[in-house]
Amino acid sequence: MGADGKTLAIIGSRNFDDYDFACDKINENIDISKIKLIISGGGSIGVDKLAARFANDNGLPIKIFKPDYKKYNNNPKYAPIARNKIIVEECDIIIAFYYDDSNEIKDAIEYAKSKNKEVIKIEL
Repeated sequence: MGADGKTLAIIGSRNFDDYDFACDKINENIDISKIKLIISGGGSIGVDKLAARFANDNGLPIKIFKPDYKKYNNNPKYAPIARNKIIVEECDIIIAFYYDDSNEIKDAIEYAKSKNKEVIKIEL
C-alpha cells in the first residue's frame, strides 16, 4: 500500500509457536493490504519468530526492537517492558497473542489502550 499504509505490531508470548493459528487470527482481524510495516520484538522463539516469518511470507518489511539490557542493567527485568512501550508507540495497530499469565504482554496492551492504539487481543 506504500507510505500511507499502517504499521502493525505483532507481539506475544515466547511460549506460543502455532504459525497457522497466528496467520489465521491476523488475517481474520487485519486487512494486510493496508499494512506497510510489521514491528516485532526480534526474539528467536515464540510470537516474535512468527512475526518475522509472517512479514517474510507476506512480502512486508519488518522492524525489530530488542530489549536494551545495557540501558537497564540495574533492572534487567524492565528492559522488555521498556521495549514493548517503544513498539506500542511506533505502531498504529497491535495484535497480541498471550496467555493469562503473560504479564508483560498485558502491560503492553494496557499501555497501547492508554495511547489510543487499535488493539486486537488473542488470548491463548
